[in-house]
Amino acid sequence: MASSKLLKERIESIQDTRKITNAMYLISSSKLRKARRNYQNVLPYFTRMRDTISRVVPHLPEEPVHPYFHERQREDGSIHFRQNVRG
Repeated sequence: MASSKLLKERIESIQDTRKITNAMYLISSSKLRKARRNYQNVLPYFTRMRDTISRVVPHLPEEPVHPYFHERQREDGSIHFRQNVRG
């Protein structure tokens, strides 16, 4: 049978791991809120630019070949975010 000292060390270790996990959760949820806020802030600009480009492109002599000029859906229906990771 395990000694009480080993049990106490194991309990403390689990508590420490729980604290670290909770801190990581708080940090990730904060970053997610920031990313959502940034997305909401840029959405009107993006929508306006897409609409403007959509009105201009039909008047060009030839249809441009560029991935940003064609709307596409992801197969899984998800939205893809790209963010630079800075330490």
